Amino acid sequence: MALYLKTNDNVFKNKNFGYENVDGYQEYLESDGNAYINTGWTGYRSPAQDVAGVIPSDAPRFEIKFETSENTFKAILGTLTYNQPYIATNGAKVTYSGNGANFINIPLNSGKNIIEIGSVYSKLNNNQIADNSDMTKPYRVNAYLDSPILLFGAYYNSGGGSQFEITDKTKIYYFKAYEGERLVLDLRPYKVNGVICMRDELTKTYYFNAGSGAFN
Repeated sequence: MALYLKTNDNVFKNKNFGYENVDGYQEYLESDGNAYINTGWTGYRSPAQDVAGVIPSDAPRFEIKFETSENTFKAILGTLTYNQPYIATNGAKVTYSGNGANFINIPLNSGKNIIEIGSVYSKLNNNQIADNSDMTKPYRVNAYLDSPILLFGAYYNSGGGSQFEITDKTKIYYFKAYEGERLVLDLRPYKVNGVICMRDELTKTYYFNAGSGAFN
C-alpha cells in the first residue's frame, strides 16, 4: 500500500519521512502567494561571543538564488519577527534590512540573481555591497534566536503598517546557510510523492509548505 502524505502541521513539517518513491529535483520553487518555507535556521549568534578585532570563525551568512517579476515592493525572504531580517524587491532593485550592514535599492540583473547576506560582508552577483569587517554591528544576520529564516514570506513594514506578506512572483533556485566556511543547510527544490518542497542536500530532510496554498 502506497503512503501519500502532505501536511502543514508544525509537528511534522521539516521532517524526513524516509520516502523512497521520489519525483526528484525541480528547477525552482514558486509560491502561489500563500505558501512559504520555514528553513529552521536563524543566523543568530550571541554578541557576547564577539571579540574586538577578531572576525569569528563561525560568523553566519546565507546565499539565495532567485528570479523575480515583482513590480511592487514585496519581501522574498524574511522571518515572523518584525523587520529582522528581510530581503524585498520591486523587480528591478533589492533592499535588505536586518541586523547586519543594510542596503537599499541596489539594482538587480534581469533574470536570475544571487544574494549573499553575511555578518561580515554581503554580495550581489559576486559584487560586494555591504561590509561589516570593522565590527560596527554584531556578527549575526538575525537578532532573534527563536525566529527562523523564511523563504517567500516576511513580517515587515509595508505602506506604513506592519504585516506578513508572501510573494507570488518570485522563483527560488536554492538557499544555502553557512557558519563561517561550514555549509550547514543546502535547500534545493524537490518533488516527493507529487508534493513540491525543499530538500536539504546535507541531511536529505524535506522542508514542506509551512503556510497554506501550494508551490508551483
